[in-house]
Amino acid sequence: MMIDAEGATPRLLKNFGLKAKKNPLVGLQYEISNVDFHSSDCVELYFGRHIAPGFFVWIVPLNDGRARVGLCIGTKSPKTSAYKYLKWFMKYHPIAFRKLRNGKIEKVIVGRNPAGLINRSFTDRVLVVGDSAGHVKPTTGGGIYFALKGGEISGETAVECSMKGDFSSKCLQTYETAWKSLIGGELRFTSLARKILNSLWDKDLDRIFQLIAEDKRIVETIETYGDTAYQSRLLRPVVRKLARASLTKVSDTLFLLRVTMTAIIAMLI
Repeated sequence: MMIDAEGATPRLLKNFGLKAKKNPLVGLQYEISNVDFHSSDCVELYFGRHIAPGFFVWIVPLNDGRARVGLCIGTKSPKTSAYKYLKWFMKYHPIAFRKLRNGKIEKVIVGRNPAGLINRSFTDRVLVVGDSAGHVKPTTGGGIYFALKGGEISGETAVECSMKGDFSSKCLQTYETAWKSLIGGELRFTSLARKILNSLWDKDLDRIFQLIAEDKRIVETIETYGDTAYQSRLLRPVVRKLARASLTKVSDTLFLLRVTMTAIIAMLI
């Protein structure tokens, strides 16, 4: 039997009657030297439809004045390449330009990121894991933890079916049942969160971040519940506290009501 862990652009799935997810995110990342950092101990994220539609830009400090600077964009975005978006960001963004204007590109990485789960992750004699199966958080593009869990479950399933001498779909389907039980809820939650984020206008995101930054209790909640693997543990309490905080001002209440309606419409589409 085979465990398919090809990555974000699987080529073998169609040979077994399985379908890869369409419209993956396209990513581009530079490793840059001579970056001007005021603080090198935090990751910077930049959001905006004109900056990186469907995702965000990141600046990740390394050491010795080096950083990873990259972005992903949705393939349904306007017909502009990831290269042009990143070039614009580095050259014209008022904050990023000051950090990167003297930088030198040392390394280039181009790739794709799955945009969601495939419909089925098993068939006769085949299991699909990691990026090939869409085991990636749509909110951040991260998937190492989920890939490790999927790999562990697929290995256990393969051993069990081998002992039975049965590699049929009927035996191998326990793999999908197991990973959905463990990480399926989190993947669905982050997929919904990404859909909602993509439905909001830039000014709405700016306002939400402003409300969060102004409320010490919400910042403390983020510091307490922050979890890169299980983001629902963070997002749920933050949303609840954000809703409570908005009740103190009529303008904030009306704003969050409008955002909520936008989110509901996005979920229904």
